[in-house]
Amino acid sequence: MKKTFTIIAVFLALILGAWLFLSNGSSETKGKWQAVYYPDGCLSCEENYMWSPFFNSANECIDWVHTKAKTRNNSNDAAECSFDCKKDYDLGGIMVCKETVDVLGKPSL
Repeated sequence: MKKTFTIIAVFLALILGAWLFLSNGSSETKGKWQAVYYPDGCLSCEENYMWSPFFNSANECIDWVHTKAKTRNNSNDAAECSFDCKKDYDLGGIMVCKETVDVLGKPSL
């Protein structure tokens, strides 16, 4: 169970990092929080991801996720908030975040 969670967490971090870089046209969030919302919990549905604006605190980011979840009213949705993401060229240019908080539960693979 713990190994599965670790694999999922690494996979999420990689997906989030790649998407942050591609969607924002920026290589870092500069000490800010940002949410990525996975409709229906689908990680492979990148065209459906929803991105929050940048926030100064995790609580603001989490509030944005809960507002989005209430509006969508879909129990299968998943989301996470990440802090201070930067492009890591030693890891092939993926985004690496200092912290990631799972907000709505585990997305499906």
